[in-house]
Amino acid sequence: MLIYLLGLTAVFIGFEFVFFLQWTNAYLGGYDLMAHHLPVPLVVLPQLIYFVLLQLAVPLLFTLLIFAMARLIGLALKLSFKNIEKLGFLLWILGILTVLLANQYYFANSKFNNIVSTLLPFKWGKILLVIISFVLFLAGLISWWGLFKFSRKLFFLLPLIPILYIIFPLSHSYESPKNPTQPNIILIGIDSLRPDFLNYFGNDEKLLFIDDFLNHAAVFSDAMTPLARTYPSWASLLTGLYPKHSGIRTDLQDHATTDLSQTLPAILQKKGYQTIFATDETRFSNIDEPFGFNHIISPPSGLNDFLIGSLNDFPFTNLLINTKLGRYLFPYSYGNRGVYTEYDPDAFLNLVESSLATTDQKPIFLAIHFCLPHYPYFWQKHPEHEQHPYLDYQAALHRADQQVGDFMKFLAQHKILDNAVVVLLSDHGETFGFSGDRITAADCAKDKGLPCFYPASRDSETVDQVAGHGTDVLALPQYHLVLAFRFYKAGKNYRGSIPGLVSLLDVKPTLLSLLKIKAPLEDGHSLLKAIQTGRMDNTDTDFMLETDFTPWGLRTVHPEYKNILAESLDYFEINPVTTKITVKPSMLKLI
Repeated sequence: MLIYLLGLTAVFIGFEFVFFLQWTNAYLGGYDLMAHHLPVPLVVLPQLIYFVLLQLAVPLLFTLLIFAMARLIGLALKLSFKNIEKLGFLLWILGILTVLLANQYYFANSKFNNIVSTLLPFKWGKILLVIISFVLFLAGLISWWGLFKFSRKLFFLLPLIPILYIIFPLSHSYESPKNPTQPNIILIGIDSLRPDFLNYFGNDEKLLFIDDFLNHAAVFSDAMTPLARTYPSWASLLTGLYPKHSGIRTDLQDHATTDLSQTLPAILQKKGYQTIFATDETRFSNIDEPFGFNHIISPPSGLNDFLIGSLNDFPFTNLLINTKLGRYLFPYSYGNRGVYTEYDPDAFLNLVESSLATTDQKPIFLAIHFCLPHYPYFWQKHPEHEQHPYLDYQAALHRADQQVGDFMKFLAQHKILDNAVVVLLSDHGETFGFSGDRITAADCAKDKGLPCFYPASRDSETVDQVAGHGTDVLALPQYHLVLAFRFYKAGKNYRGSIPGLVSLLDVKPTLLSLLKIKAPLEDGHSLLKAIQTGRMDNTDTDFMLETDFTPWGLRTVHPEYKNILAESLDYFEINPVTTKITVKPSMLKLI
């Protein structure tokens, strides 16, 4: 029976891989294209081999479990070998159905749902999943009785495994510093958070945590970023410098030759702060320890993040990815926003909370960046609505709001907020092709000869429309962002909106001014007085915006992956030691 069951499992694995190849033709074609442009270092092979072996090992363990259940049920019910074989085949079929239906239920965007949903609509699939799960539960109880007959020692020892799994801590428990001499500084970034989608700024829909936070904070209503991409925005925030002055002007730029000795975390590190950076997406940002952070909490970065993360969509392993065990078995997928099919917002919170540990008395500087509202705007349980991307974006905002709220509850429970300054911000805004997102009227374009954002062939997309972020300086919603300061027992802050042009460049001098630390030369200005009084003494009338590299494939509301990849590959290189992907120095000049 075991040989037969292994044969059936081998056929199923073969089906999985054939189906996967069929549905990921665009991805694999892109990988082939990438391999011809970028030399892939051999150092990535061990992880790839490990990934393949894991895809084989999990179904194998499933088969052994089915075999053991059939034999134990046969022992409990005193079945003949022939009936035990029939039972084994039945349990295998029920087990495979359970895996496929559970994958359909928990992973709304899994490629395998195309088959399951065609044969069985989601509504009926849920009902069948409950029925089959109940049958397998009863089978498990009977097999447990069979185990008692087989070996009483195993009967009493095996339950210890799930008990230890539940109660065993994955890291040291968090111990908050007692009476730190300086306040904790918490920067909370939310990717692509566009202000006019918030109730505070006039939108009908309310986000429970974010809107409440803004109602208790000093909110700068005219805050901007100099470059509307994640990495340059965060670099500008941490350095207090325009991208041209810091030298970081594009995503995935190598900062090896950049002077990072005077960044905000580097200064606070020297002043006795424990500095931490956390993010759930590293594919387009190179924020790491050289910026002045003692600790980085994120999925592993580098080429394998792109390769393994994008490959990992198989029913068996999907069900393990977001578990405690999955954190160690699938480090490139656990809590990784880039792997949107399997991304569970709670998994990233678990990663952060279990990694935050301190036993000293240092105050904390914690910068955390939540990327859920970034394109594509769907995740593990939220299916895509291709015709209305802004609806998916709104859903992502609501889920990110819950995620950030849960994170703040964690900080409160561990008394990190007892003496803290919290800065809520977005790295940039977002555009969806709305009419008016681009400040170019049709008659203005005609009279002045201003270029359209979209290629001329896209007849339905007009001169005042634009999509994405960091693509067009005439698209101000890409550059307009949320910036709010709230003091928790670290002083009093004004509650309400403060008009006047400010930017991410102002965050560093503001916090250093609060801590009475002399700031180095920078482009930003302290906003501390405005935060305390609600009034801006003076504001700059000029602020410089710049775009990042934008391939033509991005100039549409519905970008195509392979077109963008083909245009972009010549701009990048892979570090053969770290496997990090960075922009070539020669191409940086062209950008």
